[in-house]
Amino acid sequence: MKRLIFMIAWIMPFAILAQETALYEPVNYRQAVINGTRSRDGMPGPNYWQNHADYDIAVRLDTAEKRIYGKESVTYYNKSPDTLTNIVIRLYQNRYKEGAIRDMVVHPGNIHQGMDLDTMIINGQGIMLNSNEILSNGTNLSIPLNEPLPSSGKLNLYCEWSYKIPVEPEFRRTGHYKDNAWFIGYFYPQIAVYD
Repeated sequence: MKRLIFMIAWIMPFAILAQETALYEPVNYRQAVINGTRSRDGMPGPNYWQNHADYDIAVRLDTAEKRIYGKESVTYYNKSPDTLTNIVIRLYQNRYKEGAIRDMVVHPGNIHQGMDLDTMIINGQGIMLNSNEILSNGTNLSIPLNEPLPSSGKLNLYCEWSYKIPVEPEFRRTGHYKDNAWFIGYFYPQIAVYD
């Protein structure tokens, strides 16, 4: 018995020393601290940046046609250290576009031609939306900029659009529900996050 107690007493200090004292740091967190975009106390670091946009949107709901019509003016601010050569627009209503790849089944009555972009102007220059240089992939529309957007620069975007509102009940954040009940989410062309 004395021998067992001696063995336990002899092993315990090694077991205590073998315990990890610091929390594991994921590689991307450690790299962000080194780069100065994050600090160890959880606050943004001195090199942290975040692009942002100001939206001015006018929308009309046509209940007879079950369509949304909209116009927007957007000022986009590039706070990143990078010069941007293209901009990505999110067209979430293209989820219902005929032929779109989806992760959920959509009622056939809700399938349409996607968001109709009637006009797009970036920094005063009209954009030819049928150009081969513009890449449409699912709900993303990637547009090359005629003039690169430098760090600390801004661009102005004007857009007119419309789309058919889903009318078959699916409860997927947008649609027409019973008589005059409408739930309209993700309804406008939105500039994607750049990070």
